[in-house]
Amino acid sequence: MLRPAAGAARLRLDSTSVPDSNRATGEQTPTAGSYREVVEPERLVWAWQSSEPLPEESVVTITLTDLAENKTRMHFTQVGFTWGVFEYGIANTRAGFSEEIDKLAKYLANI
Repeated sequence: MLRPAAGAARLRLDSTSVPDSNRATGEQTPTAGSYREVVEPERLVWAWQSSEPLPEESVVTITLTDLAENKTRMHFTQVGFTWGVFEYGIANTRAGFSEEIDKLAKYLANI
Protein backbone atom coordinates (compact mmCIF):
# COMPACT_ATOMS: atom_id res chain seq x y z
CA MET A 1 0.00 0.00 0.00
CA LEU A 2 1.30 3.47 -0.91
CA ARG A 3 1.89 5.67 2.12
CA PRO A 4 1.76 9.33 1.04
CA ALA A 5 4.34 11.67 2.54
CA ALA A 6 4.49 15.44 2.17
CA GLY A 7 6.55 16.33 -0.89
CA ALA A 8 7.51 12.71 -1.52
CA ALA A 9 4.47 11.35 -3.32
CA ARG A 10 2.80 12.58 -6.48
CA LEU A 11 -0.81 11.92 -7.32
CA ARG A 12 -2.64 11.66 -10.61
CA LEU A 13 -6.36 11.42 -11.13
CA ASP A 14 -8.35 11.12 -14.32
CA SER A 15 -11.88 12.15 -13.52
CA THR A 16 -15.00 12.35 -15.63
CA SER A 17 -15.95 15.95 -16.34
CA VAL A 18 -19.15 17.31 -14.90
CA PRO A 19 -20.29 20.22 -17.08
CA ASP A 20 -23.27 21.82 -15.39
CA SER A 21 -23.19 18.96 -12.87
CA ASN A 22 -24.11 16.46 -15.59
CA ARG A 23 -21.91 13.53 -16.57
CA ALA A 24 -23.48 13.31 -20.02
CA THR A 25 -20.28 14.04 -21.96
CA GLY A 26 -18.10 11.46 -20.20
CA GLU A 27 -14.97 13.48 -21.00
CA GLN A 28 -11.87 12.76 -18.93
CA THR A 29 -10.07 15.57 -17.10
CA PRO A 30 -6.48 14.68 -16.15
CA THR A 31 -5.41 16.11 -12.79
CA ALA A 32 -2.00 15.89 -11.11
CA GLY A 33 -0.49 17.18 -7.90
CA SER A 34 1.52 16.42 -4.79
CA TYR A 35 0.89 15.86 -1.12
CA ARG A 36 1.78 18.86 1.05
CA GLU A 37 0.95 17.57 4.50
CA VAL A 38 0.22 14.15 5.95
CA VAL A 39 -0.66 14.07 9.65
CA GLU A 40 -1.91 10.61 10.64
CA PRO A 41 -4.72 10.18 11.56
CA GLU A 42 -5.85 13.83 11.48
CA ARG A 43 -5.22 15.58 8.18
CA LEU A 44 -4.29 15.14 4.52
CA VAL A 45 -3.41 18.14 2.35
CA TRP A 46 -2.58 18.08 -1.33
CA ALA A 47 -2.22 20.57 -4.16
CA TRP A 48 -3.45 19.67 -7.60
CA GLN A 49 -3.97 21.17 -10.98
CA SER A 50 -6.17 20.08 -13.86
CA SER A 51 -6.26 20.95 -17.51
CA GLU A 52 -8.65 23.49 -18.99
CA PRO A 53 -11.01 25.02 -18.00
CA LEU A 54 -9.47 24.99 -14.48
CA PRO A 55 -5.76 25.50 -15.14
CA GLU A 56 -4.84 26.99 -11.76
CA GLU A 57 -3.62 24.98 -8.79
CA SER A 58 -5.97 24.41 -5.88
CA VAL A 59 -5.26 23.01 -2.44
CA VAL A 60 -7.48 20.37 -0.83
CA THR A 61 -7.49 19.71 2.91
CA ILE A 62 -9.30 16.78 4.48
CA THR A 63 -9.54 16.93 8.26
CA LEU A 64 -10.60 13.77 10.11
CA THR A 65 -12.30 13.91 13.51
CA ASP A 66 -12.86 10.75 15.54
CA LEU A 67 -16.46 10.47 16.73
CA ALA A 68 -18.11 8.00 19.08
CA GLU A 69 -19.25 4.56 17.91
CA ASN A 70 -16.53 3.93 15.30
CA LYS A 71 -17.43 6.96 13.19
CA THR A 72 -15.21 9.62 11.64
CA ARG A 73 -16.17 13.06 10.39
CA MET A 74 -14.44 14.11 7.15
CA HIS A 75 -14.28 17.87 6.55
CA PHE A 76 -13.22 18.93 3.04
CA THR A 77 -11.84 22.35 2.14
CA GLN A 78 -10.61 23.38 -1.30
CA VAL A 79 -9.09 26.78 -2.07
CA GLY A 80 -7.50 28.31 -5.14
CA PHE A 81 -10.29 28.88 -7.64
CA THR A 82 -10.35 32.20 -9.48
CA TRP A 83 -13.66 33.99 -9.97
CA GLY A 84 -13.69 33.26 -13.71
CA VAL A 85 -13.97 29.53 -13.11
CA PHE A 86 -15.44 29.57 -9.60
CA GLU A 87 -18.96 28.38 -10.48
CA TYR A 88 -17.66 25.64 -12.78
CA GLY A 89 -15.06 24.56 -10.24
CA ILE A 90 -17.52 24.35 -7.36
CA ALA A 91 -19.98 22.24 -9.36
CA ASN A 92 -17.26 19.84 -10.50
CA THR A 93 -15.62 19.61 -7.11
CA ARG A 94 -18.87 18.96 -5.26
CA ALA A 95 -19.95 16.29 -7.74
CA GLY A 96 -16.53 14.64 -7.86
CA PHE A 97 -15.98 14.49 -4.11
CA SER A 98 -19.57 13.34 -3.51
CA GLU A 99 -19.05 10.43 -5.89
CA GLU A 100 -15.75 9.46 -4.26
CA ILE A 101 -17.23 9.68 -0.74
CA ASP A 102 -20.05 7.37 -1.85
CA LYS A 103 -17.45 4.88 -3.16
CA LEU A 104 -15.51 5.11 0.11
CA ALA A 105 -18.68 4.46 2.15
CA LYS A 106 -19.44 1.34 0.09
CA TYR A 107 -15.88 0.12 0.48
CA LEU A 108 -15.86 0.66 4.26
CA ALA A 109 -19.21 -1.09 4.63
CA ASN A 110 -17.65 -4.24 3.20
CA ILE A 111 -14.48 -4.49 5.28
